Amino acid sequence: MKEFEDLQTQNDELSTQLLNKIDEIDTNLDQFGVSTITKSNQIEGLLFYCDRTNGEINTSINLKVRNLIEKRDALLQKDDKFSSICLYNVLENLIVLMLWAVWVFVELWRLVKGILLVLWKLLKWIFL
Repeated sequence: MKEFEDLQTQNDELSTQLLNKIDEIDTNLDQFGVSTITKSNQIEGLLFYCDRTNGEINTSINLKVRNLIEKRDALLQKDDKFSSICLYNVLENLIVLMLWAVWVFVELWRLVKGILLVLWKLLKWIFL
């Protein structure tokens, strides 16, 4: 019976030690759980911040690209307008130059015709 009591005492001591170890492990797990929850919340916050920042960056990049495309289109239209204005001016000057050439030709023709008429009348008066 003494052996039984000794075994019972040893068993109680081991049970107490085991319960102490279990409590210590539970305490560590609770601290780890609190730490994990805190870190999890921090990670979720950082992920949210990163997603929001990426969204802002994408939005600003898209806006800048759109503005650059609009500026490029405006410059292309401006170049088209400039080239059409230049072409119009060249065409207008060619028409004016042709009209001047016709006017000079007509004036020379009238001058030559007038001189020939005067010569004809002079020759007619002399010989007749």
